[in-house]
Amino acid sequence: MDFYILKKQQELIAVPASENNCKQYLDSGYFYIDKVAACNETNALKALHACLLYTSPSPRDGLLSR
Repeated sequence: MDFYILKKQQELIAVPASENNCKQYLDSGYFYIDKVAACNETNALKALHACLLYTSPSPRDGLLSR
């Protein structure tokens, strides 16, 4: 099942991926972050966090070097 990850201030939520469901949240101030495949909302958020950790910059990237 696909979930949309949405954010409002510091709150991240996962909602089943349907256009009507997403529109309702976007109209109430949430922002679209990503779409992930998972079996439930909790696993959808875990999948997003795993992606963020995997793509975080590291010192080896040279971003902190002179």
